[in-house]
Amino acid sequence: MKPVEPANREAARRRRRLDREVRASLRDVSVQVSLLNHQVRGQLELKGTDLECLDLISRDGPLSPSALARWAGLHPATM
Repeated sequence: MKPVEPANREAARRRRRLDREVRASLRDVSVQVSLLNHQVRGQLELKGTDLECLDLISRDGPLSPSALARWAGLHPATM
């Protein structure tokens, strides 16, 4: 087995640090989006997953209730 070159070790260390930073940033963004969605739902008086369903419809166009339930990960009876 070949020894790891110092430059390769430094690159690996930098990559791990950047990976941790990106993951932490993604978690922060996820929390912020969740809080924003909560505020928007409250302002529009939407319940539960209504905002997510509206987003799916606006992105994908008209969907049948069963297709919407499938895409939203909901039981069809909740539609």
